[in-house]
Amino acid sequence: MMIKKQLGVLAAAVAAVSSAHAYFEQGDAMLYAHAPNNATYFVDLGVTGQDLVNGVEINITDAGLAAWLSGDGAGATWSIVASVNDTATVAGPPAEASLVNNGVVAASSSGSFPHADGTAATGAADGLNEWMADLQGSLESFPVDGTDPRAADSARNGAYFNNAQLSVGSAASLYYGQASPVDNDTLGSPALVTQVGTAGDLSQSAALLTSGGVITANVSAVPVPAAAWLFGSALAGLLVARRNK
Repeated sequence: MMIKKQLGVLAAAVAAVSSAHAYFEQGDAMLYAHAPNNATYFVDLGVTGQDLVNGVEINITDAGLAAWLSGDGAGATWSIVASVNDTATVAGPPAEASLVNNGVVAASSSGSFPHADGTAATGAADGLNEWMADLQGSLESFPVDGTDPRAADSARNGAYFNNAQLSVGSAASLYYGQASPVDNDTLGSPALVTQVGTAGDLSQSAALLTSGGVITANVSAVPVPAAAWLFGSALAGLLVARRNK
């Protein structure tokens, strides 16, 4: 009876932990792939926009996304996006108005942040937060057809992210843009823009989606020579042997 009771408590704890995270909350980082027919595939990346700004790495393989890319999602483009939400206001008086210092992380195919100024960046953050609200309660990875109101469309792609979608297999930089933090700055001033991760080839890309459903971000891994792995394995074997003695 005691064992059953303990198992019941453990099961309840696991259930509580599992339900603690509602997928696609405001501030979550998301990959979305958008097909020509507006069919869309969503992946909650398990980190926030602030995590990306702080350099957290992502390495996910999504078999469902891979199957979708070769089927209903043929010809799709993609982007990684996240809002970064800040309650502080910037650009206060005597500027024309104060602006809540929301920002957005977005992949860019042009080599620069896809928004022209802080106002556009905060507008994109607001739009992205609304989109996340539409996705709340969904699975962490799933497709929708082009008629689904949650799907990406030309309005979202254009207004929120300035058509910054990328082709599958291409690497791109991630950028973070926000309202200017300079007091008394005007709302039309350029955003404070920070490049996230490392731009470069596929082994050092800030963001990448492959046709096999592999999603990476902020990756700057240096390949470890095979000899180093062999040396590590041999060393581990010696330590085990010594411990057994």
